[in-house]
Amino acid sequence: SNSDRLVRLINDILDLKKIEAGKMDFDITPHDAMALLTQAVTENAGFGDKNKVDIEITSPIRNIRVLGDNDKIAQVFANLLSNAIKFSPEGSTVGIGAERRGRKIRFMVKDNGPGISDEFRSSIFGKFSQADSSATRKKGGTGLGLSICKTIMERLGGTIGFDSEIGKGSTFYFDLPEAVSDVPE
Repeated sequence: SNSDRLVRLINDILDLKKIEAGKMDFDITPHDAMALLTQAVTENAGFGDKNKVDIEITSPIRNIRVLGDNDKIAQVFANLLSNAIKFSPEGSTVGIGAERRGRKIRFMVKDNGPGISDEFRSSIFGKFSQADSSATRKKGGTGLGLSICKTIMERLGGTIGFDSEIGKGSTFYFDLPEAVSDVPE
């Protein structure tokens, strides 16, 4: 388990450094928003099963395309969903969905965790940022996932944020530009 944790840490650091140095390629093309949601659920269901937490599409979106890189969007969803699953109690459901916000599409991941303390809010997207960074913390992770998500979103022309209430959970979201065709159909 220590080896696995070290490999995750190294991979996260390498990803972050590649993105920051402009060495990570982004293939920005139109993608069906609902297909991205379905893909995220499928790819992360195993981690949910392992932690006895379901993932459910709670706000589907139809006939909408967004501009982005499929692999990088999947990486953002993987980070957000793994956090949501880790901090939700067994037997609960993590919600995932999307909605239109003007010319942007907002993707959301809602957990049933403890919420984010006021002290941690301002540093949550920082490198190696963890609410519990003690050696005895119960939740795994490198503290780089949200920083990587923020950097990816910036490179994709999107934004990322969250809403949270202590004792009621958190909703992390990211906004991507809608892919609008100038060609009449």
